[in-house]
Amino acid sequence: MKKYLQPTKTIYIFATVLRIRRIKRRITKNNYWRIITINV
Repeated sequence: MKKYLQPTKTIYIFATVLRIRRIKRRITKNNYWRIITINV
């Protein structure tokens, strides 16, 4: 059971990290566009 659970756990962690990165990238893009609109 442990051998089976270990890889699934790592995949889950990897997926969560990717999701967080994607969300952060989206937030930074939104802030960038907001700054441009305010300046213009």
